[in-house]
Amino acid sequence: MQGLFLWQKSWLAGNPAVDSPQGCDMNGVFKSLEDEKFFFDYVTAHFEKAPAAAIQDFPCKHTIDKERVIFAHGEYNQNIKQYAVLLDSENPDHYKRAGAMLHALYKSDIVTNIEFEASPWGTIEQVETGEVLGLSYGDSQQMIRFPMFYEAFHNQMLAFDLSYRLCWAYEPKPREYDFGYLYNVCHYLTKNRDLTVDSLSMLFRSLMH
Repeated sequence: MQGLFLWQKSWLAGNPAVDSPQGCDMNGVFKSLEDEKFFFDYVTAHFEKAPAAAIQDFPCKHTIDKERVIFAHGEYNQNIKQYAVLLDSENPDHYKRAGAMLHALYKSDIVTNIEFEASPWGTIEQVETGEVLGLSYGDSQQMIRFPMFYEAFHNQMLAFDLSYRLCWAYEPKPREYDFGYLYNVCHYLTKNRDLTVDSLSMLFRSLMH
């Protein structure tokens, strides 16, 4: 797949912070996320910044609810404990952990507000309605495509992207995703608020194979 990973890497510094190479066991960042402080710092750093593609033309500010980050940590740990009991395993694989993470994050809606500032061409609304002189319709639609998507699906996108990046780090031959895949996943998460951890784990397993 033609992925979004190039701009993802410019969003946060480098790949997910694991303490062993791709294809490693669960003693890396996934295990560390069971600690509340590590989880809080790691997730907050990811959610408080908009992706580069969203702010290329329109600067964006986030408001996040730190109590929801703590809530997400509790949900993540609970999801991992359920796997440990049901599977008689203290160390679920990275697909299950990615599913547990996505489930915890998408249920928590950590970002409570986003606000786009005007670009040199004007606001998103002005660009969308064609009020800007000297900007073609095609260019204007391309300019607002990702910001408008992000405005609608910011929590879903950030939740999926962080979970994907963590899963990616444990894959010997990880696969990337394109914008169409991202849109479908975010739409699916928005329309289905009662997804199971298992179904989300299967999403990552199918994506990586």
